[in-house]
Amino acid sequence: MAEQMGIMVIETYEGWTSKTCSCCGNYPIRKSRDFARCSCGYQDNADRNGAINIGKRVLQYICNIGVSVDMPELRLWNAKHFSDLRSHLF
Repeated sequence: MAEQMGIMVIETYEGWTSKTCSCCGNYPIRKSRDFARCSCGYQDNADRNGAINIGKRVLQYICNIGVSVDMPELRLWNAKHFSDLRSHLF
C-alpha cells in the first residue's frame, strides 16, 4: 500500500532489538514482556524499546545511503479512505 502511494519502504532486521538497550546498546536480561533495568539505569517496555532500536537502524541506513526524506502529503481521512484501505488488507 505504501509503495502504491509513492512512499519508500525500508525493511530492516528486527533481531535483538527488544533485548538491546536503546539508550546505551548493552544486552540486558529481559523478563517476560517487560524490559529489565539496564546497567545504565534505563528501563522500558520491550516492544517500545525494540521499536526505538528499529527506528535507529532505519535512520542509520538512510544516513549511510543519502536518501532524501520528504513528508508525505497530509490528508483528512474519511469513511471511504478506511473502506479502500480495508479492501487492500483483507
